[in-house]
Amino acid sequence: MKLFTVEEANALLPSVRQLLRKLQRCRHRLGTYSEEARQAADQADQGGGGIAGGLLYARLLTNIAAEMGEIEAMGVQLKDFDRGLVDFLLCVRARGFALLAAGRR
Repeated sequence: MKLFTVEEANALLPSVRQLLRKLQRCRHRLGTYSEEARQAADQADQGGGGIAGGLLYARLLTNIAAEMGEIEAMGVQLKDFDRGLVDFLLCVRARGFALLAAGRR
C-alpha cells in the first residue's frame, strides 16, 4: 500500500485524469455491446455465441484492464469509474496530527 503526501498526490493527478478519461471512453464504447454480450453469455452453455465486433469488444476489455493496472501500479485506488472517483492514501506526520488534535481542544 502506497502512502502519498499531498504534493505527491497533486503531482499525479494529471496522469490519473488522463487514464480515467481513457477508461471512461472504453467503458462507454463497451456499453454499446451490452445486449449482444448478454445474449452471447446466455448461449454459452449451448456452445456459445459470438458478437459482431467481437475483436473490438475484447480489445476494449483488455484496454480497461491495462489502464486499471496502471492506476493500481501508481498506488491510487479507483473507487468509481463513471464519476472518476479515486483515493490517494495520505501520509500524515505524527507531529502534524498531534498539533491538529491539540488545536481542537
